[in-house]
Amino acid sequence: GAVAAASERLGTFGVREGKAPNADLDHFGWCTWDAFYQHVDAEGVRTGVRSLAALGTPAKKVIIDDGWQSVHDELAEEAAAVAAGLAVPDDAGAPLNDPAKGESANPVLSLVAHGYRRFVHHAPADAATVRTWALLSRSLLRKPLGAFFAASTPFNKRLSSFRANSKFEDPETGTSLGQLVSELKACYGVASVYCWHTLGGYWGGVSTTSPSMAHLAPRTVMPKPARGLLEVEPALAWDPAAIFGVGAVDADRLLQLYQGMHGYLAAAGVDGVKVDGQSGLGPFGGSEHVAEYVRAMEESVTAHFGSDRCINCMCHSSENLFAYRSTSVIRAADDFYPSEPESHPVHLRDVAFNSVLLGEIGTPDWDMFTSTHPDAPMHAAARAVGGCSVYVSDKPGEHGGELLRKLVLPDGGILRCAQPGRPTRSNLFSDPNSDGESALTVFNLNTHTAVLAAFNVQGARWDRTRRQFRGDAASALPVTAVLGAADVDGWRHAGNRVAAYAHQAQTVTRLGKAGTLSTTLRAKEWEIFTLSPVMRQPVGRGAEMVEWAPFGLGRMLNGGGAIQSSSLAQLRLRAGVQGRVSLSASGEFVGYCRPRPREVRANGVPVADFSYD
Repeated sequence: GAVAAASERLGTFGVREGKAPNADLDHFGWCTWDAFYQHVDAEGVRTGVRSLAALGTPAKKVIIDDGWQSVHDELAEEAAAVAAGLAVPDDAGAPLNDPAKGESANPVLSLVAHGYRRFVHHAPADAATVRTWALLSRSLLRKPLGAFFAASTPFNKRLSSFRANSKFEDPETGTSLGQLVSELKACYGVASVYCWHTLGGYWGGVSTTSPSMAHLAPRTVMPKPARGLLEVEPALAWDPAAIFGVGAVDADRLLQLYQGMHGYLAAAGVDGVKVDGQSGLGPFGGSEHVAEYVRAMEESVTAHFGSDRCINCMCHSSENLFAYRSTSVIRAADDFYPSEPESHPVHLRDVAFNSVLLGEIGTPDWDMFTSTHPDAPMHAAARAVGGCSVYVSDKPGEHGGELLRKLVLPDGGILRCAQPGRPTRSNLFSDPNSDGESALTVFNLNTHTAVLAAFNVQGARWDRTRRQFRGDAASALPVTAVLGAADVDGWRHAGNRVAAYAHQAQTVTRLGKAGTLSTTLRAKEWEIFTLSPVMRQPVGRGAEMVEWAPFGLGRMLNGGGAIQSSSLAQLRLRAGVQGRVSLSASGEFVGYCRPRPREVRANGVPVADFSYD
């Protein structure tokens, strides 16, 4: 294909099929981010893992997200302006990085925040108010903005040590990150633990004042975002990096940076890393600068964890994507935002469409979600057909157990599709978010079956001019998806007779060679179809024909992923035909059989109460 040809020509990156697949893709996971944000600590991790295990959906992979590293604010004097009257909300949620959310007891500063909300926050990038704010942020507003960011966000902080902070590592109490990792594996059956860091070490880079980092000779570098980048995101002119700069490490010491971080983690028993904030490095040195970071990161990851044990995150700039020689997991879209309802339809469209390209370079990661969220069923269905990892960021004790059990097996495994989930060809040039008529339709494959999914993600869009998710009631209309086996690109059975099982409707349909399925969906509704080739076998020498098509585990969203093999054959010792299926997990089995079977057996034992419609 075109991407493989580009890989061969450039020689700077590899393609998915040539890379080692991530060893943990088939493990259900839990990430600490939405559960705790940066307030995560060792006991919180234990509690989260225990909570999911008690539910019968144990996390086999744990990602300790932002909040475990040792960081400090070496420009703390900027926060002195807080005493002059600037205040920020006492919010235990996600960290603020938005002056529009600031509050103040000082009437002048309050007026400034109000003006930002009204005239700058969602104004077009070329608006006079935006240009004026950018100028003021480098002069009169620099101190107040610096104080706001220092008090409310981690993005000005820098990595001060390779060791975990005191929430995880405390010599006085004898606790350590390694102790926690060992406990998670020995007591709770966790197979792998990943830890988060940014490509630059931390959001603000590496500390220029910490003795522990002196051997890296970091220096403060100010960003130079390109004009085109500022047109997309003008706030890059006044974000924490624009005010404070970042602590950068020169190319000849980058490998030392990663060896320090990864060596410590590997010694603690950590199995891999999630590397965030990757595309943000471009304004600090250009494409070659980013490529140097990626090369050093991949070399260290391979040495300490294996080339497959890395989740690349926020990394869609071309200098990142076309530098991944060995790492094979790529976050497919922006974050899951629990508190922004308009973001979820856009998220699903983005991960599916982005996977067309990303799926050639690596395995797309469709991100975490929380299983009690109002849109959790839609997210779960998307992960089931995405061919991606399945992991949640639930708070301990707050789980959608019934939904999770449709994704997670009792041993913590998942039924993952074989390929990256991608839009059907008929969907590629439509707008399933705002044209008012198109469903998002996604296809994938299992070993024996194919999968087609339809989602109504109309009624929301990303407004590039105003830089926000926006609802669009005019397009939030019911849509009808018409799908058939021909929509499963590359499926060898696409031209044959197939049977289809609709997960939501719980109906079975036999399709001819060119048959189609139709489903009408209201806003945020979805349907998953499992397609199975119809096997045919005559009964003896007579005219009666038996047809057989297994669908797999009917209660699982990708139940066809459990089928390991299937056959239909004439019985040797007595008249009749026998259909057989081997499954990788137990549960309620669903299949198509005509005529009604005389007998059903499970593991050789007759089943007396099977149902047949």
